[in-house]
Amino acid sequence: MRREVRDWFEQAKHDLETARLLYKNKVYDSAAFYSFQSAEKALKALSYFFGYIPMKTHNLLELANMIKETDISIIDELKTLTPHYTVSRYPDAANGIPFEIYTDAISKDCISCAEKVLKWVEKIILKK
Repeated sequence: MRREVRDWFEQAKHDLETARLLYKNKVYDSAAFYSFQSAEKALKALSYFFGYIPMKTHNLLELANMIKETDISIIDELKTLTPHYTVSRYPDAANGIPFEIYTDAISKDCISCAEKVLKWVEKIILKK
């Protein structure tokens, strides 16, 4: 496995673990953000795996569209996670204070989405 693929995917797994720890400690806004980060880094690992240079974007759908091999089954997860890049951190994006808006259910859903993305990416990069 190429170093870039391994490095990005290992960081994606670490970010997912960070999201789980934050969720466990009821830091729901940050758990959502790290879930997003995990999925983004997994997609960037996949980009390198297929020989693409990942584009400079934080829009998961744009990253996925760049990767021609993207499975439509994870599109809903990417749509769910993309807004959390900004909403989880910025009061103007959240129309309120993010840590007051985020709930157990929102964070749990984000973690679940990130898990699906990582499993999908892992299946591809370990299969070939």
